Amino acid sequence: MEDEEVIKTMTVSITRGNTIRITSVKIISFSNINNTWDSEFSDSDTNRLADVFFNLRKQKPDSKQGGLSFQNWFKSEVKENQGDLTWDLSSKNLYLNPEFALQFSMADDDGGVAQDIMLGPLF
Repeated sequence: MEDEEVIKTMTVSITRGNTIRITSVKIISFSNINNTWDSEFSDSDTNRLADVFFNLRKQKPDSKQGGLSFQNWFKSEVKENQGDLTWDLSSKNLYLNPEFALQFSMADDDGGVAQDIMLGPLF
């Protein structure tokens, strides 16, 4: 029959294997915590505190260069004025192969400009 419609369904199950899932990040301390990061505000103004975010980069295959290279993977929301420095990432499905390196950096967001609050080599 030419006009007969046939519908087929397929179920695919994907297993993550031997990966680590990142479900939360908590920043306990950083250089100059609780002190002035935004000098345009007075010492008594909470806006002087860092507007903190973090960035994760992981290794991915690089077809242009060959081998592996680090690429941005996840950037957190900004916690203004050092708010609660805990991020719940349980809904983000961040899975990492423990055999590959992960780069972590954190910064103070000043409206599109970021200051490294780790004060050291990146990552």
